[in-house]
Amino acid sequence: MAANKEYEKLKKKYKDLPPWDWLRKNFDVKIEEDGPVISQVKNTISEKFENILSKIEPIISGAENFCCYYERKMLSQKQKDDIFELYKKMQSLIWKANAVTVNFSEKDASDWVTNTKIFWEENREILVDAFGTISEGWTSNKKKEVETMYHG
Repeated sequence: MAANKEYEKLKKKYKDLPPWDWLRKNFDVKIEEDGPVISQVKNTISEKFENILSKIEPIISGAENFCCYYERKMLSQKQKDDIFELYKKMQSLIWKANAVTVNFSEKDASDWVTNTKIFWEENREILVDAFGTISEGWTSNKKKEVETMYHG
């Protein structure tokens, strides 16, 4: 059975699940393996969240790698605070996804996907704004005449 048809059966059962087209647009969900479709949807969303977390963690943690040294300066304090709040929420969602993986139930996985849709719709623009600021910051960044030194 095609994945979207199987998903539509789940959507009839769990009415708050996001539409298949929304999942494809926002998370590029592709079903390529055997197993419960909802589990694969959860895994795809989790992977995207983990990818985003890996980008923002060095910025908010104060890691002194080259890019983050500059990128922290590109963001306003409000943007950093907003990103940290999103980071906490995304980490919570990832850990809940891990719990669902360990003790899988179709209902719990469906609830998780529904909750991520709510989170994503409420917070996506904060990430887009911060990532746009960083992109623009790199575009307009001018190298300083004085080289920075590692003080580790």
